[in-house]
Amino acid sequence: MNRSKNRLQIFLLSGIITLVHIPFSLALDEQVCINGYYQLLKEFHNPANPADLKQLAFNRQRLMEYLKVKKIPAFQRETMHGPIPVILLNKKTYPDLGYLLDDSMGMAASLHPGGGTDHGMFRNKTVLLDLYNPGQRLDAGEIHNTGLAWKDLHEYLAQRKPTSRKIMDMAFLLTDAERDTVNLYQRIRRAAVFRAKYAFYKEDAYWKNLPHMLESGAEHCYTFPPASHGASYCAEMGRFLTQVGLKPFEELKKDPRVVEFLSRAKQIVLSAPWREADQMNHHALLNRPELLALIEPVVGAQKSLDEKIKIMSYLLSIEATTNYMKTLNALEIGTGGGNYFNYNRSRATALFIYDETPGVEEKFFNGSYETKSDYYSFLNDGKNKPL
Repeated sequence: MNRSKNRLQIFLLSGIITLVHIPFSLALDEQVCINGYYQLLKEFHNPANPADLKQLAFNRQRLMEYLKVKKIPAFQRETMHGPIPVILLNKKTYPDLGYLLDDSMGMAASLHPGGGTDHGMFRNKTVLLDLYNPGQRLDAGEIHNTGLAWKDLHEYLAQRKPTSRKIMDMAFLLTDAERDTVNLYQRIRRAAVFRAKYAFYKEDAYWKNLPHMLESGAEHCYTFPPASHGASYCAEMGRFLTQVGLKPFEELKKDPRVVEFLSRAKQIVLSAPWREADQMNHHALLNRPELLALIEPVVGAQKSLDEKIKIMSYLLSIEATTNYMKTLNALEIGTGGGNYFNYNRSRATALFIYDETPGVEEKFFNGSYETKSDYYSFLNDGKNKPL
């Protein structure tokens, strides 16, 4: 009798252990997936070998496993470099995607089906940017009449409605150095350290009294994100430097004082609060004793303060624009303003779709999601697959 009782106790105990072990194992597997996702982000920050970046991008499987564990609505599409995830981004999914967004940039577009054209945009970490009518974007974070809206992504998603336009965002994970390069260029443009004309206002008298306005390469919403006119801008700013008696930019960069100036100015711009117009402008950023002390021996102390600030503005802008264009080329985007959503690029990490439509989650889970756009309709080809 005692033996039978003992066997029953052992049997019940083993059953309880098994039942406890099953969810524990599942939890352990889930944690492995989550850890793999964070390891992927960590590996991008400071890779020992830049050539490894493409291989890391190929390994999107870790991201897709994370999406499955977190039950984030997403599906996949096959590319030349393996499957890429297409992820629903809205106020509900943002909390689990914040790190990925903050470690990446996005070439984006707002979809305007039936409107004849879509609207080009850009995501700088967790800030959404776009260029439109200068002086008319104040409610979207514009400063200094640049036409550049800057919207905090978390705040923007919280305000979106089911009727809001869909947005496509091709995300690229970036190294620390790449992220600083992208952020620096976008901040310089926000602060109007140099200005470019808006394509649809290029002959308007509006431009005549704005400082640091360039004559070449009028921009619009699609040519702004990839700096399509960046080479023209750099050439024009370089000509100004020689016209005021300085050496060509590449020669100036050999001067240790200019190198130190560029390094310090970069840190000042990157650390400035982007929401504050009084701190985010060319005068506030560059009219500093430590920067003037470095640059005056190079440009001549006899020049006026405005001349010195314009020279400093153009030195920093040429450096930032050149490096930005190099980064876009490394990401296989280029500066031509072509197809933002070529998901066959080896450095592409994911495609985000901003959509608040009720019940859209199921279409992401089963891969039946489709887009409506006059230009971007590749998600309608039946090649979407569940994760």
